[in-house]
Amino acid sequence: MSSSEQHIPYLSLESEVGRNFDIRPLRRQVSPELLQEGPHRHSFQELLWVRHGHGRHKIDDAILEIQQDTFYLIARGQVHLFIEGIDLEGYILRFSDDFLPDDINTSGWDYRMTLFSHFGLHQMLSPHPDDMNMFQQLMDTMWDEVRKNDFGKMHILRHSLSILLILLERSRRKLAEDTTEHDGSLSIFQAFIGLLEAHLRARHDVGFYASHVHLTPRQLST
Repeated sequence: MSSSEQHIPYLSLESEVGRNFDIRPLRRQVSPELLQEGPHRHSFQELLWVRHGHGRHKIDDAILEIQQDTFYLIARGQVHLFIEGIDLEGYILRFSDDFLPDDINTSGWDYRMTLFSHFGLHQMLSPHPDDMNMFQQLMDTMWDEVRKNDFGKMHILRHSLSILLILLERSRRKLAEDTTEHDGSLSIFQAFIGLLEAHLRARHDVGFYASHVHLTPRQLST
């Protein structure tokens, strides 16, 4: 890590909802000046749901064009900078891993390995058009719940977030199935993620994963 990277500040999760969850509508106009923040890292997972609008933002070294009907997934520890947002509609959702129910990973799937994996391949996710209203309704439901003070509020938010992540994972897998043109790096990445999902709890050595995708540890690291 360079000295400049070491000085990039970490933002903690500050919310009126609780210490480990927040959701709020996106600002219609966004820039570093309006937000009063430069490049920063998150101590939490962040998800942007852009229903309308355009602009640009930066995740690590990649500058992404903001597209409508798209989720942007920013993993804990990644560097983020909103360069410009114009006429935005949607939500920003933030959560700490300990907010989710304990059983979300019991099936062997770990959302931190696929949706929030630090790999640029999945920083943005555009669900099928038929699913857009479902995602919008789910985000609206969470925002409505945040503004209430009703019995079981946090329980509903916790499980609604679980549903959102599971539906996003379904969309991610469906998009991977529908993609007919994969380059070699993408195929290797997908195989590697599958191995991680299956063996991470038991195997932590790079050589194990490299041998299963027919690479040397150095090639896999690259």
